[in-house]
Amino acid sequence: MDLLHKLRAIESRLAMFEDAAATPGLTVIEGVLGPCEVIVQGRPTLMFGSNNYLGLTKHPDVVDAARRALDDYGTGTTGSRTANGTFALHEALERDFAEWFGKRHAIIFSTGYQANLSLIGGLCGAGDVILIDSDSHASIYDATRQTPSQVIGFRHNSADSLRRKLERLPRGERNRLVVVEGLYSIRGDVAPLLDIANICSANGAYLLVDEAHSSTASISSSAPSRNRSRASVASACRTIPNCARSTSWRARTSSPRQGRRPTSRAWRPRSASSGSIPSCASGCGRTSARCAAGCATSATRSAKANRQSFRF
Repeated sequence: MDLLHKLRAIESRLAMFEDAAATPGLTVIEGVLGPCEVIVQGRPTLMFGSNNYLGLTKHPDVVDAARRALDDYGTGTTGSRTANGTFALHEALERDFAEWFGKRHAIIFSTGYQANLSLIGGLCGAGDVILIDSDSHASIYDATRQTPSQVIGFRHNSADSLRRKLERLPRGERNRLVVVEGLYSIRGDVAPLLDIANICSANGAYLLVDEAHSSTASISSSAPSRNRSRASVASACRTIPNCARSTSWRARTSSPRQGRRPTSRAWRPRSASSGSIPSCASGCGRTSARCAAGCATSATRSAKANRQSFRF
């Protein structure tokens, strides 16, 4: 089997529609007239797939603020927060978001895709359980694949299906995360969040709601001990940037499947008794400092550990 054979098959199928309609992904936008109106082939065209719900991309205040940010900071940070630090305007934006939503902490990601990869990948590891709605966004599915956690699917928007899946898990554990969307982008339907939250609370599960198409992504604790859980969630918000690969990635980070440096000899961390930094608690073989983003996707990943049971 040729590695590129599957691509040739897709190309052949696309060729069947070249004369009849525009090819998805190859539509060229020549100009922007408004939030949902662009110029394609010289003609004003309505863009029904736009996520610019509030029309902010062309708002004069937003454009002016972007110009001032470019003058003050340039076109980018030239590196991750771990490598190069955090811009003051990013921290200010996070504080504004936290205050606006009445929360103690907020984290800003470059994209919604990175938010899901960071939160799920940073929270879940070997021995944990992730339960996801069968109609979850591709970014949620991709996030679960980077972890060695057990992944269980439940029927779309079915609180009863979720309840049955949770009740089959061992009681007394708090290592399970339920992931749903508040508003689903394809069908446009809304999740029964109150029912789902009550079920999570009854079964000691954490609930992660992706609100990319309604407001903002948020993680909430549904465990019985509210005070302790809220403190834990606040701690998680402070810690996620240090343990999620998509936010702390560095060019010299070793492969997620390796527990050693990519050199000719194995790299072994010194023991804690020698006065060095202790090894990562997940058992990946690296020190806890070097494993800032790798513990969830390190050598602990294996076919046996990465049990995925998408049964709806």
